[in-house]
Amino acid sequence: MLYKNHLENIITDILNGTDYGKVVDDSNNLIRPIETLKLRTVDPQIFNACILELQKIKSVTMAIRNRQNQLVQRGKIIRHFILKEYHLEG
Repeated sequence: MLYKNHLENIITDILNGTDYGKVVDDSNNLIRPIETLKLRTVDPQIFNACILELQKIKSVTMAIRNRQNQLVQRGKIIRHFILKEYHLEG
């Protein structure tokens, strides 16, 4: 959440106010707009900061997804063990 908040601050340096609403959906998720957006700056340092924040969000998201998959697999193993151990039908 911290990364997303920081990214939102950087985006306000990059985008015009009228275009900001075009990159966020009703659930406050960043989206790719269909229209061409107007930039407030072409400063490479600001764009680099934006890209770094996006990469951080991507890394955290991937780590969460991997952990979720691990937990699902462990849950399946535990479920199988319980069904077998207590002679239950699954």
